[in-house]
Amino acid sequence: MKGLGALLAVALLVLGGGEARGHSRTRREPPPLPAASAPRPEAPPCASPEPAPLSSEEELLRRYHTLPGSAEGPSLLLQLARLARRQGQVEKARWAFGLVARLHPESEAARQARRERLLLDFARDLADLPPLVACRLFLGRLGQDPAAFQDPGVRLALRQGWQAVAAQGGREMKLAPAVAAEVLELWDLHPPGAPPPEARLLLARLLGERGIWKEARELLEGVLREGEESLTQQALIHLLELAWSEQGVTGFLATLARLHASTPGVPEALRAWFLRLEGSGASADSPEGALGALRPEVRLQLWEELSSQPLPAALAVHLLRDLAALQTAGEVAPRAARLSQALLEKTREELGPGYYFDRVGLNHLRLRQWQAAQEAFQALAQDQDPLWQQVGRVRLTEVELAQLHSEGSR
Repeated sequence: MKGLGALLAVALLVLGGGEARGHSRTRREPPPLPAASAPRPEAPPCASPEPAPLSSEEELLRRYHTLPGSAEGPSLLLQLARLARRQGQVEKARWAFGLVARLHPESEAARQARRERLLLDFARDLADLPPLVACRLFLGRLGQDPAAFQDPGVRLALRQGWQAVAAQGGREMKLAPAVAAEVLELWDLHPPGAPPPEARLLLARLLGERGIWKEARELLEGVLREGEESLTQQALIHLLELAWSEQGVTGFLATLARLHASTPGVPEALRAWFLRLEGSGASADSPEGALGALRPEVRLQLWEELSSQPLPAALAVHLLRDLAALQTAGEVAPRAARLSQALLEKTREELGPGYYFDRVGLNHLRLRQWQAAQEAFQALAQDQDPLWQQVGRVRLTEVELAQLHSEGSR
């Protein structure tokens, strides 16, 4: 054992002095994983006793050399490897972790060393290889140690890996078939229940793109239930996208009503969703029925939020119809009228002059602003489209009848 200690000392000194020269290939050295990535769990009763921490490589080597065959030996070597990692000597740390596993294969320290070397290898691979390839290698190695999936350091590394995969896939509007197949392969390499939330978000996106709505929603709802703030907005955005793509305005409004009642952060998710919505091509179903779950003041609050975003014409029409109903809903009526007018001005070009003047005239008519209503409907009657001309003439008659009825009821 003394010979091993001397050999270890020489090898570490040589490796430490020549680490920068030890690799012929040029690559970007990955940063060491944060301390949280490789926590040291409490040792079970049968594990080797943990020696008092030593602050330098020389102290650790001297202690290891003077205690041949001691139960402290594996833990001393593990400390040595961790010291090298903290000092940024990644290759020395990898070598030292491997030495622990070779010299003391049955010890608790060896189990930890093998796992922590895997984390270093994964950090290196993420720096050198495409994320999908790096994650596949990591998961393949972890398959030899199923218990590793419960290790906090491993779980954190998996999350970092899936974040990198998602960032790579996020450059395209839709995952390419080859990328989608690799994502599914990665998913299958996890034991049941082990995929991190980032993996579930990406798989939900993949399923939603292919019309597998139910399974995608279940994955997203699971992420929401976990309540992790940094991922909640992504899950909300994906749920809104699913509802919009699958069921058009009706599904969107029903989902919006349900989420608003149960989940914080919906307005922020709406803002982000609308930046990606234009051109998504939802169907123009009637929103009636979905709106009943929202009180008038809540509906108006949401419509005010929506109206500050770029609106597709199909959704703007549905909001304007509901705002027309809200103009008779007691206390919110004045706000609904103002919002309706502002939304009309904002979407005037997209909706066309005929629809614009008809909605403006009807708003004034509901508020008994007779002169303004007549002016709007006169402009409508002069539209180039014969249909809108006829609508304009009918609306002018409605104004006269409403005005007569109002004066006769006094």
